[in-house]
Amino acid sequence: MLIDYQDRFIYLFIVGVSLLLLGGCHLLLARASLACRIAASVFVISAVMASSVGIFETSNIIPNCLAILLPVITLYHISGSVWLRSATRASLQFVAQPYVRSTGLVTAGLAIVIGAGLSYDQSDEQEADRSMQEMQVLMYRPATSPDTTLRATSDQGRRISLHKPTEPRTSEDVERDESQFLATSTRSGQFVHTQVADDHANCHGWVFTGGRAWIGGDEVESILDENGYEQVCEPRLDDLVVYRHNDKIIHTAIVRAAAPNQQVLVEGKWGWLGLYIHPVEQSYYGSEFSYYRSARNGHLLKGLTTPVSTVPKAPRLRFH
Repeated sequence: MLIDYQDRFIYLFIVGVSLLLLGGCHLLLARASLACRIAASVFVISAVMASSVGIFETSNIIPNCLAILLPVITLYHISGSVWLRSATRASLQFVAQPYVRSTGLVTAGLAIVIGAGLSYDQSDEQEADRSMQEMQVLMYRPATSPDTTLRATSDQGRRISLHKPTEPRTSEDVERDESQFLATSTRSGQFVHTQVADDHANCHGWVFTGGRAWIGGDEVESILDENGYEQVCEPRLDDLVVYRHNDKIIHTAIVRAAAPNQQVLVEGKWGWLGLYIHPVEQSYYGSEFSYYRSARNGHLLKGLTTPVSTVPKAPRLRFH
């Protein structure tokens, strides 16, 4: 889904390219008749609009482009008409010269293209900074120590390293911090909040221990292999979805809705935050994800039973 500054960049870029082409075309047709030059303008604008729809795969930006182009090109042709030159010959004598006006279009087009690029870079950098700040919040991990009260293994018998927070925050503190994060989230309106935050587990711990402990991302690759997970292309209900960044696993979640030609919805715990249901591609953890399926019953590690995260707290549905 395109965000606002990307839409702005696209239609400004299209307008700039259109003016560049219109200016060049009218430089070549400086001695042609008015009807010929008007026809050339219509052809150039139509060609650019059609090409833009094909390139960007959307026609939603065309009205914005035409809202700028049509007044500009109309003013261009009117300013060169005989009746206007006769009425304001003294003030418009210089502007009425085709080469000057065409050069103006070229200059304006070039300025808009450059300005759109600079605006895009600035907005993109700001968006990257916001995403980085949000990711730092999500990747926060409280001080933990090995959990000696739990024993969990892979299906092949290898013990999985589990950790617990040494000084977990109170539920009031965690919920307050979560509310502050959600209030400034750039993805507001794209998820459903199903359970409040807690320090007892991260996303991997919620999936594989039922919310009992923290599991490092480096353990997940081995769990996938030793518990018989296989990567699949078409997800089903309760499949695992794994997000990666630079080939490292950074997030795991569970498929909650999957049907042909329908949006895939997943549920997962965002680090120390709560549980969220959201479209699979609309995640703070990026768009590099894969689906995994196993013949085993559920995702809990061997040695663990019913997920504790489903017992103590009643579900809380909050739409954002």
